[in-house]
Amino acid sequence: MVRLFFYILVLCGFGPGNALAQACGGDYEVARGDSLSLIANRLYKDAGKWTAIHTVNRSVIGEDPDKILVGTRLELACINGLPKGMSPRSAVSGERLKLDAVSAETNVSQPSVPPVRSTPLRVVSGDDQAPFSDHRLPQGGMLAEVMDQALRRGLTSRTVKTFRINDWASHLEPLLTGDLMDVSYPWPKPDCDDLSGAPICQAYAFSDPMFEMLMVMFVDADKPVPLANTEDIHGKKLCRPAGRMVFMLDAEGRGWLQNGLIELVRAPTVSGCFDLLVRGDVDAVVVNEFTGRNAVATLGLTDRVTPLRNTPLGIVTLHAVVSKQHPQSQKILAALNDGLRKLKRDGGFQDILDRHLSAVWAGL
Repeated sequence: MVRLFFYILVLCGFGPGNALAQACGGDYEVARGDSLSLIANRLYKDAGKWTAIHTVNRSVIGEDPDKILVGTRLELACINGLPKGMSPRSAVSGERLKLDAVSAETNVSQPSVPPVRSTPLRVVSGDDQAPFSDHRLPQGGMLAEVMDQALRRGLTSRTVKTFRINDWASHLEPLLTGDLMDVSYPWPKPDCDDLSGAPICQAYAFSDPMFEMLMVMFVDADKPVPLANTEDIHGKKLCRPAGRMVFMLDAEGRGWLQNGLIELVRAPTVSGCFDLLVRGDVDAVVVNEFTGRNAVATLGLTDRVTPLRNTPLGIVTLHAVVSKQHPQSQKILAALNDGLRKLKRDGGFQDILDRHLSAVWAGL
């Protein structure tokens, strides 16, 4: 009760210290020379948060994030305690994060699992994860359709709001741990008995597996990275898209990242990693085989870039993720897993995979 009362005080602006100094989020008026990335860098201390600003204000800005007009009033959500000292219209409340312009709201069917709570279940995903998740794909991607159908089967009289935020680095922290979202997908699950994956497993709970994939390194076919043994990779530069998990670099006793045996390079996107590869700025791109092959084909690099399939980094499974700090985490996962089981029993799961994977192989 004391803890609850403290939270109420904070939400109402009566926490320790000056109330205005503690306010988080609020209104911002666009000034001459502003861009979303400049605003994000100045107020969130992270230029990559421009996607969150665009998503919240899409109904005001429109689809093109570069077309913001001087004088436009933007709503800045509170993310990880920033920004502070502003007009507190949207301060603190994760429930008021206005992403409705990119949300898909779906009525769900009769229950077999008790309702999680009356408010909509907030699910977050993003693009650049073909064939699993990308708004340009049919039904938003293979696992986007799996999630939609599983939640329809697993939840009771409750709506689901799905948000697409392309800043993958923000999905787990602060969107999940900050209670701005309930579920994020698709995420690979590490071996939780392995030290390299233990911290992730301690912080987040994973759904039942939705798909299994091979994690590989893509290299320039004209100068492939020799991998006769694991020491051959030492001293190399490996690119992994920003926000994606890197436990596979240390798994199975490799310790490449933990022991400073390789240099990790982050690019904003999968295609950005491949740009670095063909320019010779990195030695390999680390990504799952499906997403990597799709990017290589889309970029027209089929004759230039090849996966090292004879030396994979391992097989990983994709899951939905909930923060263990979430008070409803067990009920959310129970409902989702129940829906996945039903989807597999009635044949819908395999049908979804067959349709999407047939399109993938046709495109390659």
